Amino acid sequence: MKRGLLIIGLALSGITAVTLNAAIQNEIVNAISNNKDKRIEIKADELPVEVAKHLTENYKEAQISKSYKWVNEAGAIVGYEVVLNSGAGEITLKYGPKGELVKE
Repeated sequence: MKRGLLIIGLALSGITAVTLNAAIQNEIVNAISNNKDKRIEIKADELPVEVAKHLTENYKEAQISKSYKWVNEAGAIVGYEVVLNSGAGEITLKYGPKGELVKE
């Protein structure tokens, strides 16, 4: 009985952690795509080092089609967006202001 409760408790805590992580990612994505924010096209070499590293490590075969930075009304960068062309089609990735992946 105790073992069964322990297993159920562990399973529920794992589900809670996944749900919380998804909620945090949604908040970041919503912040990046806020209607007041502007998307400005940039050259691929203007992307943060962290974004370039992620792309190199995970999307070696893909080509960058477009890259953007998102800025708020004050002009501060709130995120980046990269559109890739790969054999599987078009992929859009969103990153936070420090180059951390927030939506794949």
